[in-house]
Amino acid sequence: MHDLTFDWNGETIRFSNWDNGAYGIFNYSTRDRAFDFVFDLQPLGREVRIYIVNQPSYGSRASDGHTTHRLGLDTGRPYICIDQPLQPTNVPDALSWAVYWAEKSAEYIRTGRPFN
Repeated sequence: MHDLTFDWNGETIRFSNWDNGAYGIFNYSTRDRAFDFVFDLQPLGREVRIYIVNQPSYGSRASDGHTTHRLGLDTGRPYICIDQPLQPTNVPDALSWAVYWAEKSAEYIRTGRPFN
């Protein structure tokens, strides 16, 4: 069996021992520890949806869904917008997307540079 690991805030998560149904809440602090995020990973068909439970304020920056790559704002349950062919289908991939989005969001909050 392939021993897949993921570094989550300095803690190694070993997915070879991971229950396939191990979805749920994950806390993430940006690499510089300046911003904290909380995600809820949930199965949705064959994909894993990454809900944003808590995140820092955008302050004076634009916070619309298009600029911040979030969907579901009108429902009160925002989630990360990922193009259909790139949707994660497992927890390790979803965690990678959550880290990427959090780091890009933090950069946007700090500098105003949009993520591409």
